[in-house]
Amino acid sequence: MNQSQFTNEQIEARREYLRGQVMKTLEQAPEGLTVACIAFRMGKTIGHISPRVSELKSAGKVKVVGSKPTKGCSAKIYASF
Repeated sequence: MNQSQFTNEQIEARREYLRGQVMKTLEQAPEGLTVACIAFRMGKTIGHISPRVSELKSAGKVKVVGSKPTKGCSAKIYASF
């Protein structure tokens, strides 16, 4: 089944589930995690997790608490509060 075969309700339910899993993962890491670390711990891709982190940040449920240098740039570290 590809994404076009899912209903809007099914898609939103999946997004809500992933947001909940992101929150649970961040709650277990009070020091914060990068999106890549969150995705790794959840066994998902960054492409699946990054939009959910952005949604949670926009909703005020997570915040940037620092950054970590990476190859040529820096990755934001997010934490729940």
